[in-house]
Amino acid sequence: MPPKSTTKRVAPRHGPLAPEEGTATGYMKATYEAVTARENLGVIRAVGIFGVAVAFFHSSWSDILLPA
Repeated sequence: MPPKSTTKRVAPRHGPLAPEEGTATGYMKATYEAVTARENLGVIRAVGIFGVAVAFFHSSWSDILLPA
């Protein structure tokens, strides 16, 4: 008896990085849409404030915090 043929089934992608019906979305467009999404606003703000704080403490402006 010959072995049964097997076919590979691929599940469709779901989520923010899944391509929409009829359009091809690129990685950069999907990333931009995820960053600018309203539900991610708090996380994006926190990362931005953290980056500004690190840049401030690494610069010479951080010397104003030292007591004279």
